[in-house]
Amino acid sequence: MTSLPQQSSYVDPSYPVKPINPEFLQTPTYNDVEQSQSKKKSKKKRRYEEEVSEDPTSKCILCCGMTLRSWIIFVMWFGAAGLFGWYFANVYLTLRASLAEATTSIILEPSETGTRGFPAVTVCNWNTMGPPPNNGNNCSFCEIEFVNCYQADDNCSAPVFASVVPKTIGSPEGAIFNCYTFNGDYRSILQISEAGYDGSVSLVFDLVKPYSFTEGARLGIQVTFHSQNITEPFVWNETNYVRAFTEGSYSVVEVKTIVDEVTLPKITYEAKASAIGLAGVDLASVPSDRARVIVSFSYETLSQKVVRYVYTYTISSFLGDLAGMAGLLMGLDSLKVVRGFLALTKCRQKGLTPFARVFNS
Repeated sequence: MTSLPQQSSYVDPSYPVKPINPEFLQTPTYNDVEQSQSKKKSKKKRRYEEEVSEDPTSKCILCCGMTLRSWIIFVMWFGAAGLFGWYFANVYLTLRASLAEATTSIILEPSETGTRGFPAVTVCNWNTMGPPPNNGNNCSFCEIEFVNCYQADDNCSAPVFASVVPKTIGSPEGAIFNCYTFNGDYRSILQISEAGYDGSVSLVFDLVKPYSFTEGARLGIQVTFHSQNITEPFVWNETNYVRAFTEGSYSVVEVKTIVDEVTLPKITYEAKASAIGLAGVDLASVPSDRARVIVSFSYETLSQKVVRYVYTYTISSFLGDLAGMAGLLMGLDSLKVVRGFLALTKCRQKGLTPFARVFNS
């Protein structure tokens, strides 16, 4: 029994003093501590007896102080975790292979209106001003001149003729191309109602012949098909060429590429090229220092080629398979995982027993 602490002799008469119960100031005796520990042991013993009554295997103690029941559960969990790890690696490799190479679906969608808008067509002289090759800004044979326009057997209408606009296009390498762009205004796109020759457009150009023995010079044009929202196509890598004194004919197909449902579809154009030499009246009015070249193009079909990339195995499928296998092998679900983590907050008071009970119940 400890003595009470000495109090001050002064007492404020206006403050009511509540008498102190001496029992609260007593320190626990040895008997009190022993009695508390005995209660904990009794409670633990009763819990063990309940487990034994429910499962007789809990009474059999094997090595490491673990019962037969605990060893069976441990081995089953270890095997389930190993099998789940193997399954995870398998489906992960399947996901990587699927995302690396999508399955392609190709269909032809007919035009709903019976017409199809022509692409923008940019025609450039193959020779460029500036490097490379370093022809400087006074390169006469780098020029290109628009002469005439035809639709099938007739001359182009005034709006179609006016849609041929000159422009210069630079490249990252420093080259400058002299070009013309046909049908480049998205506000007035030329609509075609027939495929093949009856829906064709022909553009006639004259080129200045290079000087004799000019290094790196060529005599011809390059043709780029693109959508109207691309004002300056990347002509440096273009490979559609038409040589001088030749008519190059292109059969075009509009292609819409769909990668996924989030990204906007990409519109491109596939062109099949053929060529035939010019003669007769086509060359009669051409000056001796000029070279004539014609580029013709038409739609192969008014239908649109739709290329859709489909992933046979997606991330959502991957997560769904993992969740299903975790539930099958280990009985895991999201609520049980949450309860298990909440049980970990009590591990300092009760150990890992509550955590184990959550996942073994």
